[in-house]
Amino acid sequence: MGSNMYPSASASLLSNHKDESLADVPVEQLIENVDAFAAVFPEQKYEIVKKLQELKHICRMTGDGCSPALKRANSGIDVAAATDA
Repeated sequence: MGSNMYPSASASLLSNHKDESLADVPVEQLIENVDAFAAVFPEQKYEIVKKLQELKHICRMTGDGCSPALKRANSGIDVAAATDA
């Protein structure tokens, strides 16, 4: 998936719960240099999409239902009704 993945704690930079190991990293730099975030909450996904769009990126989201991040993204794919292969 990528070599620059951050754990869910890194997404806390977008909320009130700060991860001290990444405290000196500006949010814009964190988001620009990451390939993926793992195990983030819906409100964190929304903030990530919003920040990427502010940085002039086009965002695509895949989700398992209608979420604020999926709605905010420039392109969204809902896989809630998808079947297993």
